[in-house]
Amino acid sequence: MHRTSNVFPRVTDRDLPFAAHASGASIWDSSGKRYLDGSGGAIVVGVGHGDQQIIEAMTGQARDIAYAHGTQFTTEALERYAARVAPLLPLDEARIYPVSGGSEAVETALKIARTYHVATGRSSKHKVIARLGSYHGNTRGALDASGRAALRRPYSA
Repeated sequence: MHRTSNVFPRVTDRDLPFAAHASGASIWDSSGKRYLDGSGGAIVVGVGHGDQQIIEAMTGQARDIAYAHGTQFTTEALERYAARVAPLLPLDEARIYPVSGGSEAVETALKIARTYHVATGRSSKHKVIARLGSYHGNTRGALDASGRAALRRPYSA
């Protein structure tokens, strides 16, 4: 671990290389060693680094409005996104509930399901089925719904 760092480590058994710059599917560390970025796609999103179209889209959106909380506002970008995604869903009058990532999406789905059962008078419905070996995120609810006992164990009573 970098003892002088103020970043709380995600791993403690080794020092992590410092990612200095990236392009396409590659990341270079501070010593110049090149890595194939195999973590971005599995953990976040695999769009690559430095794609000019993405940079321009992000810059344009940041120029227009960086963030508006969903309980207070909607935005043109959000409405356009929802209009493109909703027709792809197998639902009549589909709606989207945007969140920042997979763990939060799973957590939100669990809360929506629970709220539905409570609201319809079936509060005894509280179990979630998980496949052995499945992974659904790092929040408490997502971990509870995952089929990896080793990930849940530190948080079990």
